[in-house]
Amino acid sequence: MTQRRAYRWPQPLAGQQERIWYGGDYNPDQWPEEVWDDDVRLMKKAGVNLVSVGIFSWAKIETSEGVYDFDWLDRITDKLGEAGIAVDLASATASPPMWLTQAHPEVLWKDYRGDVCQPGARQHWRPTSPVFREYALKLCRAMAEHYKGNPYVVRGRRTCVPAVVRGTLRHHRRGERRVGHGVLGTAHERLQ
Repeated sequence: MTQRRAYRWPQPLAGQQERIWYGGDYNPDQWPEEVWDDDVRLMKKAGVNLVSVGIFSWAKIETSEGVYDFDWLDRITDKLGEAGIAVDLASATASPPMWLTQAHPEVLWKDYRGDVCQPGARQHWRPTSPVFREYALKLCRAMAEHYKGNPYVVRGRRTCVPAVVRGTLRHHRRGERRVGHGVLGTAHERLQ
């Protein structure tokens, strides 16, 4: 049996005092980049100090199988961090990309009538699909590797990853509790 450890909150960005985290989900990939500066300015004005990003971003991060584009996510992470807003990086698995569902329709779930839930809905994947778990884990590993030393990423979030994958990604859970090396860096080290 796994011993439970006390949860340790992510630490504030360098130079900031500890305080209650205040913020929410932010989906910059769903807006033109021209509005990001204004978004960040308004967040700062509202006292936001933590936002979750990347929640529905799988298709924008992994544009085709094994091809990752972190440029846009790097830019918004830097903008947020430089404004004193920490990043809670989601796993981006809430909505798998079309290239995955077209190549592997078995990742889609069926309703009680046996009708396939078509892409476009939230969480249209089947949590018991080994194919989905394999691709989700590859994405999470690529993100962990890319963001392992980023000082603005204070937490890695397993957003919408099915329970079966959660067990496999217990490293991320442990990584959330570690302080000092960067959450995803710690998770990446444990995934080796």
